[in-house]
Amino acid sequence: MTYGTGAMMGFKADDTVCLTPDRCATNIRFLLASQTTGLSGLKADGILGLSPSDQGSGADMLLDELQQKGLLQSRIFSF
Repeated sequence: MTYGTGAMMGFKADDTVCLTPDRCATNIRFLLASQTTGLSGLKADGILGLSPSDQGSGADMLLDELQQKGLLQSRIFSF
């Protein structure tokens, strides 16, 4: 999967995601990066993909999963 000038390889995993301490969903699937290139200048712990589609990765979409599990009313986010 590519991100601008960088790329990553990884595998599917799942975990519990909490939006607040009392609003959690289990078995949320996502891609876990095991190898990256071109992202060495990234000042972050990771990348959270919020794209409206899987960009050909075959990944489950986080917003879709959170909505299906009842944590979100709709697939809308804002910065």
